[in-house]
Amino acid sequence: MSSITAPIPLNIECFMNDIDVSGKLKREDFEKLSESLLARVRKTLQELLQEAKLSPEDIDLIEIVGGSTRIPSVKQIVSEVFGKEPSTTLNADEACARGCTLMCAILSPTFKVKEFKIEDCQLFPITLNWKGAETDDNELEVFPRFEKIPLSKLLTIYKKEPFEIEARYRFPNNIPYPDARIGKFYIGNVVPNPQGENSEVKLKARMTKNGIFEISTPQLIETVEVTIPQQQAETAEQQNGDNKAQNAEQAQQQQSGENLQHQNSVPEQNANENVDEPMANDDTNDQQQQQQQQQQKVIKRKTKAIDLPLTAKVPQLTKNEINEYIEQELSMIQQDRKEKERSEAKNSVEEYIYEIREKLSNEYEKFILEDNKNSFLKLLDETESWLYSDEAENQEKSVYVDRLQRLKNYGEPLRKRFKESQDRPQALEDLGRSLQLIKKALNLYFQNDEKYNHLDKADIERVAKLVEDKQKWFEEKSFLVNKMKPTDDPVVLVSQIKDEKDSLDRTSWSVLNKSKPKVEPPKPKENPQPQQQQQQQQQQQQQQQQPPQDQQQNGSQQKDPNQKPGDMEVD
Repeated sequence: MSSITAPIPLNIECFMNDIDVSGKLKREDFEKLSESLLARVRKTLQELLQEAKLSPEDIDLIEIVGGSTRIPSVKQIVSEVFGKEPSTTLNADEACARGCTLMCAILSPTFKVKEFKIEDCQLFPITLNWKGAETDDNELEVFPRFEKIPLSKLLTIYKKEPFEIEARYRFPNNIPYPDARIGKFYIGNVVPNPQGENSEVKLKARMTKNGIFEISTPQLIETVEVTIPQQQAETAEQQNGDNKAQNAEQAQQQQSGENLQHQNSVPEQNANENVDEPMANDDTNDQQQQQQQQQQKVIKRKTKAIDLPLTAKVPQLTKNEINEYIEQELSMIQQDRKEKERSEAKNSVEEYIYEIREKLSNEYEKFILEDNKNSFLKLLDETESWLYSDEAENQEKSVYVDRLQRLKNYGEPLRKRFKESQDRPQALEDLGRSLQLIKKALNLYFQNDEKYNHLDKADIERVAKLVEDKQKWFEEKSFLVNKMKPTDDPVVLVSQIKDEKDSLDRTSWSVLNKSKPKVEPPKPKENPQPQQQQQQQQQQQQQQQQPPQDQQQNGSQQKDPNQKPGDMEVD
């Protein structure tokens, strides 16, 4: 009705007792029926302007979001109240979802987003009531309207006996709930102070970010006056400060001798001056003594907080009621799951009937005998008739499962024959191709090809025997497949053919793909003389380096007769 001005047809099938309902509705008639709801929209917008202390002239732009803002009458009310046409640049359906997503990202520790200032406020003012000393009721508005939340306030109440605080909404007629009471909070163990007067009780009133009102942490505050000597009242920090100042003065005095003499002379001069001064009278001395005595004692106040018991009486369910509702919820969840499974089982029977019946007249037709086909179609028709009868309306899941299994006993062998016929040619072709590739590699080995001449002969014979067995199996199964009719059950399955191919490839190529052993580079050539010859050469070198024993004894006296003058002597 937001975009069509003509009367809208309304149709309800099987509204009651298999009776259909139909009719037409105009937009004007629908708006007339909705006058009370539309009046609430107008009143809300007018109160918004009044409470914000704004006039329509103070507002520059009106942006509306939400699915209900598409209603022409709502847009008209907005334009009449604010005096300008509303803007619809934002996506009306996604605005709320985007805001919720942004708030989730702000609260989540996983995501980092920009700083957005999002403030919520208390729409309905809350007051607290309690009885005073003269049984008069005291009332305090704790959270006024439009105050920002979450917020906590510390309250101080003076009482000498246990008391009860009642929280309620201030204006009962403005809240969307018949009862304005929030709850009662009883605070016990309150006693008078030592003077017999009212004690100071502090408690905290809090509005959470979820808009929940709470009273918490009531405490009794006791104040005690304690008289202590002045020396004990001095803090350690002051003493440390004085010590530091004295140490600093001594260090400065040690640095300069002239300063030391000057400082020593000053007290003497002051002493002489004090001698010349007149003596004070007796009254002045008495006052000074009294002040010194008063300064020797210091009175301090200490406060002590004692936690008080708090009993909240708020309108809520008891633990037994909550547990009972939880059990009911779990029971309904179980019923929903059971109903879902029952409905899915029933739909599975219906889907199988439509699917298999259509394929019986198309791709499955040549894979089933005519007599079997007629029997199967008859069973499908009977199951379909039963499925739409009153008997099958509220059956258990197991009944539908049994019906589906009866249909599958006929349909699944048919489906299997069709599926095998589609995948079997490709599987046989892959097995034949693997046999050809392995045979080619074996022929290269027997021809002493460089690629395979490093392989072990025993391994090659084992691969050749495996290829021979697989070849016989392949030829035998191919012959049986060629003789098989489409209506016959498959003599060999596609899964079996794939297993034969995988075992052949795994065993054969693990042998044929063995890499050649690495050949180490030749080492540098050494002298090929035998070891005995090398030892003889070493002995000859030693004899040449060491002369005979008689020459060692008379070496300096004997000379070589053939030695010529000027030749070098060799030791």
